[in-house]
Amino acid sequence: LFSASWLQPVESFLKFDTSGKNLATKQAGINALFRSNLKKIQMTLDWLDFSVEHLSSWIHATDILKYHHNDNVAFHVILSKLYEYIKSVVIHDSNTSMKDTIAVIAFEPWSSRTKPHVATQLSVASLAATIASMIQAGFGRVVVVGYHVQDEEYADESFRLVLSLISNHNASNTTKSSLDKIQGTELAYVRAATEDVISLQTPINIVKGALAGLQNALMSSTKKRQHEWLGTGARNASSWKYVYLTEADSILHTKPSSLPFLKKALDRGMILAPHRLQALPHEYDLAGMKNRNKMVPAIPSTVGNFSTILQLHPWEGAVCCDEYSQNYYKPWKQYPKCNSHWWQCGFNDQQDHSRLEHYSLIRLSNPGVNIVSLAANHNGRQCKPSTSRGVCIPPNKAK
Repeated sequence: LFSASWLQPVESFLKFDTSGKNLATKQAGINALFRSNLKKIQMTLDWLDFSVEHLSSWIHATDILKYHHNDNVAFHVILSKLYEYIKSVVIHDSNTSMKDTIAVIAFEPWSSRTKPHVATQLSVASLAATIASMIQAGFGRVVVVGYHVQDEEYADESFRLVLSLISNHNASNTTKSSLDKIQGTELAYVRAATEDVISLQTPINIVKGALAGLQNALMSSTKKRQHEWLGTGARNASSWKYVYLTEADSILHTKPSSLPFLKKALDRGMILAPHRLQALPHEYDLAGMKNRNKMVPAIPSTVGNFSTILQLHPWEGAVCCDEYSQNYYKPWKQYPKCNSHWWQCGFNDQQDHSRLEHYSLIRLSNPGVNIVSLAANHNGRQCKPSTSRGVCIPPNKAK
Protein backbone atom coordinates (compact mmCIF):
# COMPACT_ATOMS: atom_id res chain seq x y z
CA LEU A 1 0.00 0.00 0.00
CA PHE A 2 2.81 2.45 0.74
CA SER A 3 2.90 5.29 -1.74
CA ALA A 4 3.75 8.19 0.62
CA SER A 5 0.34 9.66 -0.28
CA TRP A 6 -3.33 9.31 0.54
CA LEU A 7 -6.64 11.03 -0.17
CA GLN A 8 -9.45 10.95 2.38
CA PRO A 9 -12.54 12.81 3.63
CA VAL A 10 -11.97 15.59 6.16
CA GLU A 11 -14.21 13.77 8.66
CA SER A 12 -11.93 10.73 8.86
CA PHE A 13 -8.79 12.88 8.75
CA LEU A 14 -9.89 14.79 11.85
CA LYS A 15 -10.22 11.49 13.72
CA PHE A 16 -6.61 10.52 12.96
CA ASP A 17 -4.32 10.79 15.97
CA THR A 18 -1.40 13.08 15.07
CA SER A 19 0.24 12.93 18.48
CA GLY A 20 3.96 12.28 18.82
CA LYS A 21 3.38 8.69 19.92
CA ASN A 22 1.35 7.83 16.83
CA LEU A 23 3.60 9.70 14.42
CA ALA A 24 7.03 8.76 15.76
CA THR A 25 8.51 8.58 12.25
CA LYS A 26 7.84 10.27 8.90
CA GLN A 27 6.41 7.06 7.43
CA ALA A 28 3.90 6.79 10.27
CA GLY A 29 1.75 9.44 8.61
CA ILE A 30 0.96 6.76 6.05
CA ASN A 31 1.42 3.49 7.91
CA ALA A 32 -0.48 4.38 11.08
CA LEU A 33 -3.41 5.71 9.09
CA PHE A 34 -3.63 2.57 6.96
CA ARG A 35 -3.29 0.19 9.91
CA SER A 36 -6.18 1.85 11.74
CA ASN A 37 -8.43 2.00 8.65
CA LEU A 38 -7.75 -1.24 6.77
CA LYS A 39 -11.39 -1.82 5.85
CA LYS A 40 -11.67 1.65 4.34
CA ILE A 41 -8.53 1.64 2.20
CA GLN A 42 -9.16 1.39 -1.54
CA MET A 43 -6.95 1.44 -4.63
CA THR A 44 -8.03 1.69 -8.25
CA LEU A 45 -8.14 -1.31 -10.60
CA ASP A 46 -6.54 0.79 -13.30
CA TRP A 47 -3.33 2.19 -11.86
CA LEU A 48 -3.53 5.17 -14.22
CA ASP A 49 -6.78 6.30 -12.57
CA PHE A 50 -4.91 7.18 -9.37
CA SER A 51 -1.15 6.80 -9.05
CA VAL A 52 2.06 8.72 -8.50
CA GLU A 53 5.39 8.77 -10.29
CA HIS A 54 7.82 8.88 -7.37
CA LEU A 55 11.15 10.44 -8.36
CA SER A 56 13.41 10.14 -5.31
CA SER A 57 14.54 6.57 -5.97
CA TRP A 58 15.47 7.51 -9.57
CA ILE A 59 17.48 10.49 -8.32
CA HIS A 60 19.22 8.44 -5.63
CA ALA A 61 19.97 5.58 -8.03
CA THR A 62 21.69 7.85 -10.55
CA ASP A 63 23.90 9.47 -7.88
CA ILE A 64 23.02 12.97 -9.08
CA LEU A 65 23.89 14.54 -5.75
CA LYS A 66 26.99 12.49 -4.91
CA TYR A 67 30.29 14.35 -4.61
CA HIS A 68 32.13 11.86 -6.85
CA HIS A 69 29.54 12.07 -9.59
CA ASN A 70 30.74 14.52 -12.24
CA ASP A 71 28.45 13.28 -14.99
CA ASN A 72 25.58 15.78 -15.38
CA VAL A 73 23.53 13.78 -17.89
CA ALA A 74 21.01 12.45 -15.35
CA PHE A 75 20.57 15.88 -13.77
CA HIS A 76 19.85 17.60 -17.08
CA VAL A 77 17.52 14.77 -18.15
CA ILE A 78 15.31 14.86 -15.08
CA LEU A 79 15.27 18.67 -14.99
CA SER A 80 14.19 18.94 -18.63
CA LYS A 81 11.60 16.17 -18.16
CA LEU A 82 10.07 18.01 -15.20
CA TYR A 83 9.96 21.32 -17.10
CA GLU A 84 8.32 19.65 -20.10
CA TYR A 85 5.80 17.96 -17.83
CA ILE A 86 4.76 21.27 -16.27
CA LYS A 87 4.41 22.82 -19.73
CA SER A 88 2.21 19.91 -20.83
CA VAL A 89 -0.27 20.28 -17.99
CA VAL A 90 -3.75 20.95 -19.32
CA ILE A 91 -6.37 22.79 -17.30
CA HIS A 92 -9.96 21.65 -17.81
CA ASP A 93 -12.68 23.93 -16.46
CA SER A 94 -14.92 20.86 -16.21
CA ASN A 95 -12.59 19.27 -13.62
CA THR A 96 -14.68 20.20 -10.58
CA SER A 97 -14.85 16.88 -8.72
CA MET A 98 -11.75 17.67 -6.65
CA LYS A 99 -12.35 21.42 -6.17
CA ASP A 100 -13.12 20.85 -2.47
CA THR A 101 -9.77 19.11 -1.91
CA ILE A 102 -7.01 20.73 0.13
CA ALA A 103 -3.59 19.17 -0.43
CA VAL A 104 -0.64 19.35 1.93
CA ILE A 105 2.89 18.72 0.69
CA ALA A 106 5.36 17.76 3.40
CA PHE A 107 8.33 19.57 1.92
CA GLU A 108 11.89 18.46 2.56
CA PRO A 109 14.22 19.82 -0.12
CA TRP A 110 17.17 17.94 -1.53
CA SER A 111 20.53 18.77 0.01
CA SER A 112 24.16 18.33 -1.04
CA ARG A 113 27.27 19.92 0.45
CA THR A 114 29.22 19.53 -2.78
CA LYS A 115 26.41 20.28 -5.24
CA PRO A 116 24.12 22.81 -3.55
CA HIS A 117 23.03 24.40 -6.86
CA VAL A 118 21.98 21.00 -8.21
CA ALA A 119 20.05 20.22 -5.02
CA THR A 120 18.29 23.59 -5.20
CA GLN A 121 17.21 23.17 -8.82
CA LEU A 122 16.00 19.62 -8.18
CA SER A 123 14.04 20.75 -5.13
CA VAL A 124 12.32 23.58 -6.98
CA ALA A 125 11.58 21.62 -10.16
CA SER A 126 10.24 18.48 -8.44
CA LEU A 127 8.05 20.54 -6.10
CA ALA A 128 6.77 22.58 -9.04
CA ALA A 129 5.88 19.45 -11.03
CA THR A 130 4.11 17.94 -8.02
CA ILE A 131 2.07 21.14 -7.61
CA ALA A 132 1.29 21.23 -11.33
CA SER A 133 -0.06 17.69 -11.19
CA MET A 134 -2.56 18.74 -8.50
CA ILE A 135 -3.57 21.85 -10.43
CA GLN A 136 -4.27 19.55 -13.38
CA ALA A 137 -6.46 17.34 -11.15
CA GLY A 138 -8.46 20.41 -10.14
CA PHE A 139 -7.58 20.54 -6.43
CA GLY A 140 -8.89 23.65 -4.72
CA ARG A 141 -5.83 24.48 -2.61
CA VAL A 142 -2.24 23.26 -2.26
CA VAL A 143 -0.33 24.05 0.93
CA VAL A 144 3.43 23.50 0.95
CA VAL A 145 4.52 22.84 4.53
CA GLY A 146 8.15 23.37 5.48
CA TYR A 147 10.15 24.31 8.54
CA HIS A 148 13.51 25.82 7.64
CA VAL A 149 14.06 29.37 6.38
CA GLN A 150 15.06 28.35 2.86
CA ASP A 151 11.95 26.18 2.46
CA GLU A 152 9.76 29.22 1.86
CA GLU A 153 12.21 30.54 -0.72
CA TYR A 154 12.09 27.21 -2.57
CA ALA A 155 8.30 27.18 -2.42
CA ASP A 156 8.00 30.71 -3.82
CA GLU A 157 10.40 29.85 -6.63
CA SER A 158 8.36 26.74 -7.42
CA PHE A 159 5.15 28.79 -7.51
CA ARG A 160 6.79 31.19 -9.97
CA LEU A 161 8.00 28.34 -12.15
CA VAL A 162 4.55 26.76 -12.29
CA LEU A 163 2.91 30.11 -12.97
CA SER A 164 5.25 30.91 -15.87
CA LEU A 165 5.09 27.50 -17.55
CA ILE A 166 1.41 26.65 -17.03
CA SER A 167 0.07 30.13 -17.78
CA ASN A 168 1.99 30.34 -21.05
CA HIS A 169 0.72 26.95 -22.18
CA ASN A 170 -2.88 27.66 -21.14
CA ALA A 171 -2.97 31.21 -22.49
CA SER A 172 -6.49 30.71 -23.87
CA ASN A 173 -7.82 29.99 -20.39
CA THR A 174 -9.30 33.22 -19.06
CA THR A 175 -8.93 32.28 -15.40
CA LYS A 176 -6.84 34.95 -13.68
CA SER A 177 -3.58 33.57 -12.29
CA SER A 178 -1.25 35.01 -9.69
CA LEU A 179 1.41 33.65 -7.39
CA ASP A 180 -1.20 32.60 -4.80
CA LYS A 181 -3.77 31.25 -7.25
CA ILE A 182 -2.94 29.47 -10.48
CA GLN A 183 -5.75 28.44 -12.82
CA GLY A 184 -8.27 28.15 -9.98
CA THR A 185 -5.98 26.38 -7.49
CA GLU A 186 -4.90 28.36 -4.44
CA LEU A 187 -1.23 28.06 -3.44
CA ALA A 188 0.30 28.79 -0.06
CA TYR A 189 3.40 28.15 2.01
CA VAL A 190 3.09 27.51 5.75
CA ARG A 191 5.88 27.03 8.23
CA ALA A 192 5.07 24.15 10.56
CA ALA A 193 4.97 24.98 14.26
CA THR A 194 7.91 23.72 16.31
CA GLU A 195 5.64 21.85 18.71
CA ASP A 196 4.01 20.06 15.77
CA VAL A 197 7.21 18.75 14.13
CA ILE A 198 8.65 17.16 17.28
CA SER A 199 8.24 13.37 17.39
CA LEU A 200 9.73 10.45 19.26
CA GLN A 201 12.18 9.19 16.62
CA THR A 202 12.52 12.11 14.21
CA PRO A 203 13.83 15.48 15.47
CA ILE A 204 12.04 17.43 12.75
CA ASN A 205 9.08 15.45 11.42
CA ILE A 206 7.60 17.53 8.60
CA VAL A 207 4.84 14.99 7.88
CA LYS A 208 3.66 15.24 11.48
CA GLY A 209 3.92 19.03 11.32
CA ALA A 210 1.82 19.14 8.16
CA LEU A 211 -0.92 16.85 9.46
CA ALA A 212 -1.11 18.34 12.94
CA GLY A 213 -1.06 21.88 11.54
CA LEU A 214 -3.90 21.23 9.12
CA GLN A 215 -5.97 19.48 11.78
CA ASN A 216 -5.52 22.41 14.13
CA ALA A 217 -6.53 24.86 11.40
CA LEU A 218 -9.66 22.89 10.52
CA MET A 219 -10.73 22.81 14.16
CA SER A 220 -9.42 26.23 15.18
CA SER A 221 -11.51 29.32 15.87
CA THR A 222 -8.46 31.54 15.30
CA LYS A 223 -8.87 33.47 12.06
CA LYS A 224 -5.14 33.87 11.49
CA ARG A 225 -4.50 30.12 11.65
CA GLN A 226 -7.49 29.39 9.45
CA HIS A 227 -6.49 31.96 6.83
CA GLU A 228 -2.88 30.73 6.78
CA TRP A 229 -3.83 27.10 6.15
CA LEU A 230 -7.30 27.26 4.61
CA GLY A 231 -7.28 30.51 2.62
CA THR A 232 -8.82 33.94 2.95
CA GLY A 233 -11.42 33.93 0.19
CA ALA A 234 -14.98 32.66 0.35
CA ARG A 235 -13.63 29.38 1.68
CA ASN A 236 -13.86 28.39 5.32
CA ALA A 237 -13.10 25.23 7.31
CA SER A 238 -16.43 23.61 6.45
CA SER A 239 -16.00 24.10 2.69
CA TRP A 240 -13.05 21.71 2.45
CA LYS A 241 -14.32 18.14 2.11
CA TYR A 242 -11.19 16.12 1.25
CA VAL A 243 -7.51 16.09 2.26
CA TYR A 244 -4.60 14.89 0.13
CA LEU A 245 -1.16 14.25 1.65
CA THR A 246 1.91 13.81 -0.51
CA GLU A 247 5.64 14.44 -0.82
CA ALA A 248 7.38 17.03 -2.98
CA ASP A 249 8.62 14.53 -5.58
CA SER A 250 5.45 12.55 -6.29
CA ILE A 251 3.72 13.46 -9.56
CA LEU A 252 0.01 12.70 -9.30
CA HIS A 253 -1.76 10.90 -12.15
CA THR A 254 -5.50 10.77 -12.63
CA LYS A 255 -7.83 10.78 -15.60
CA PRO A 256 -10.60 13.36 -16.03
CA SER A 257 -13.06 10.48 -16.43
CA SER A 258 -11.97 8.87 -13.15
CA LEU A 259 -12.26 11.93 -10.92
CA PRO A 260 -16.06 11.69 -10.35
CA PHE A 261 -15.64 8.06 -9.28
CA LEU A 262 -12.85 8.95 -6.87
CA LYS A 263 -15.17 11.58 -5.39
CA LYS A 264 -17.96 9.03 -4.99
CA ALA A 265 -15.64 6.69 -3.10
CA LEU A 266 -14.57 9.54 -0.82
CA ASP A 267 -18.19 10.47 -0.18
CA ARG A 268 -18.78 6.88 0.97
CA GLY A 269 -16.06 7.40 3.58
CA MET A 270 -13.28 5.52 1.77
CA ILE A 271 -9.57 6.39 2.05
CA LEU A 272 -7.82 6.24 -1.33
CA ALA A 273 -4.20 5.15 -1.70
CA PRO A 274 -2.55 5.90 -5.05
CA HIS A 275 -0.41 3.28 -6.72
CA ARG A 276 3.28 4.14 -6.83
CA LEU A 277 5.02 3.53 -10.14
CA GLN A 278 8.69 2.64 -9.83
CA ALA A 279 10.78 4.91 -12.02
CA LEU A 280 13.74 3.11 -13.58
CA PRO A 281 17.02 4.68 -14.78
CA HIS A 282 17.25 3.40 -18.36
CA GLU A 283 19.67 3.79 -21.25
CA TYR A 284 17.00 5.34 -23.46
CA ASP A 285 16.67 8.26 -21.04
CA LEU A 286 20.33 8.42 -20.03
CA ALA A 287 22.14 8.07 -23.35
CA GLY A 288 25.60 9.55 -22.96
CA MET A 289 25.91 8.92 -19.24
CA LYS A 290 29.38 7.55 -18.58
CA ASN A 291 28.59 5.29 -15.64
CA ARG A 292 26.53 2.52 -17.19
CA ASN A 293 26.31 0.76 -13.84
CA LYS A 294 23.71 3.33 -12.84
CA MET A 295 21.20 2.43 -15.53
CA VAL A 296 19.47 -0.51 -17.19
CA PRO A 297 20.96 -1.06 -20.66
CA ALA A 298 18.51 -1.65 -23.50
CA ILE A 299 20.33 -4.89 -24.35
CA PRO A 300 22.64 -5.99 -21.50
CA SER A 301 25.66 -8.13 -22.22
CA THR A 302 24.57 -10.70 -19.63
CA VAL A 303 20.85 -11.42 -19.67
CA GLY A 304 17.59 -9.95 -20.90
CA ASN A 305 16.35 -7.48 -23.44
CA PHE A 306 14.99 -4.20 -22.13
CA SER A 307 14.61 -2.37 -25.43
CA THR A 308 10.80 -2.51 -25.56
CA ILE A 309 9.17 0.42 -23.79
CA LEU A 310 5.39 0.78 -23.97
CA GLN A 311 4.34 4.41 -24.41
CA LEU A 312 1.12 5.03 -22.48
CA HIS A 313 -1.15 8.05 -22.96
CA PRO A 314 -3.57 7.83 -20.00
CA TRP A 315 -5.99 10.45 -21.30
CA GLU A 316 -6.26 8.65 -24.63
CA GLY A 317 -7.50 5.38 -23.17
CA ALA A 318 -4.35 3.61 -22.01
CA VAL A 319 -4.74 1.42 -18.93
CA CYS A 320 -2.52 -0.52 -16.56
CA CYS A 321 -4.71 -3.10 -14.86
CA ASP A 322 -3.82 -4.39 -11.42
CA GLU A 323 -2.56 -7.97 -11.50
CA TYR A 324 -4.77 -10.29 -9.50
CA SER A 325 -2.31 -13.15 -9.08
CA GLN A 326 -2.66 -14.97 -5.80
CA ASN A 327 -0.93 -13.09 -2.98
CA TYR A 328 0.29 -10.63 -5.62
CA TYR A 329 3.18 -12.84 -6.75
CA LYS A 330 6.41 -10.89 -7.03
CA PRO A 331 8.79 -12.58 -9.52
CA TRP A 332 11.92 -10.93 -8.15
CA LYS A 333 11.58 -12.89 -4.90
CA GLN A 334 12.76 -16.08 -6.63
CA TYR A 335 16.25 -14.52 -6.81
CA PRO A 336 18.81 -14.09 -4.02
CA LYS A 337 18.71 -10.85 -2.10
CA CYS A 338 21.30 -8.16 -2.77
CA ASN A 339 22.50 -5.11 -0.87
CA SER A 340 20.20 -2.75 -2.79
CA HIS A 341 16.53 -2.49 -3.64
CA TRP A 342 15.53 -5.51 -5.73
CA TRP A 343 15.24 -3.47 -8.93
CA GLN A 344 18.77 -2.09 -8.40
CA CYS A 345 20.48 -5.45 -7.91
CA GLY A 346 22.02 -5.21 -11.39
CA PHE A 347 23.43 -1.73 -10.85
CA ASN A 348 27.02 -2.96 -10.60
CA ASP A 349 29.82 -4.35 -12.76
CA GLN A 350 27.95 -7.64 -13.31
CA GLN A 351 24.85 -5.84 -14.62
CA ASP A 352 22.63 -8.81 -13.83
CA HIS A 353 19.17 -7.37 -14.41
CA SER A 354 17.46 -10.77 -14.58
CA ARG A 355 15.01 -9.74 -11.84
CA LEU A 356 13.54 -7.18 -14.24
CA GLU A 357 12.88 -9.64 -17.08
CA HIS A 358 9.45 -10.47 -15.69
CA TYR A 359 8.22 -6.88 -15.75
CA SER A 360 6.91 -4.60 -18.49
CA LEU A 361 8.58 -1.23 -19.01
CA ILE A 362 6.41 1.81 -19.67
CA ARG A 363 6.47 5.57 -20.17
CA LEU A 364 3.62 7.89 -19.18
CA SER A 365 3.19 10.97 -21.35
CA ASN A 366 0.46 13.46 -22.20
CA PRO A 367 0.31 13.68 -19.24
CA GLY A 368 3.37 12.15 -17.60
CA VAL A 369 7.03 12.79 -16.83
CA ASN A 370 7.97 10.58 -19.80
CA ILE A 371 10.73 8.60 -18.10
CA VAL A 372 10.97 4.82 -18.16
CA SER A 373 9.19 3.09 -15.28
CA LEU A 374 8.42 -0.45 -14.31
CA ALA A 375 4.76 -1.41 -14.67
CA ALA A 376 5.07 -2.19 -10.98
CA ASN A 377 5.57 -0.53 -7.64
CA HIS A 378 8.69 -0.53 -5.48
CA ASN A 379 7.60 -3.80 -3.85
CA GLY A 380 7.21 -5.59 -7.19
CA ARG A 381 3.42 -5.65 -7.37
CA GLN A 382 2.51 -5.38 -11.06
CA CYS A 383 -0.04 -3.92 -13.40
CA LYS A 384 -0.69 -5.05 -16.98
CA PRO A 385 -0.29 -2.14 -19.42
CA SER A 386 -2.27 -1.65 -22.62
CA THR A 387 -2.20 1.24 -25.08
CA SER A 388 -5.68 0.53 -26.42
CA ARG A 389 -8.89 1.75 -24.89
CA GLY A 390 -9.82 -0.85 -22.35
CA VAL A 391 -11.52 -1.54 -19.06
CA CYS A 392 -9.95 -3.27 -16.07
CA ILE A 393 -12.14 -6.18 -14.98
CA PRO A 394 -12.59 -6.80 -11.24
CA PRO A 395 -11.16 -10.14 -10.04
CA ASN A 396 -14.56 -11.69 -9.27
CA LYS A 397 -15.62 -11.06 -12.88
CA ALA A 398 -12.34 -11.95 -14.57
CA LYS A 399 -12.90 -15.70 -14.50
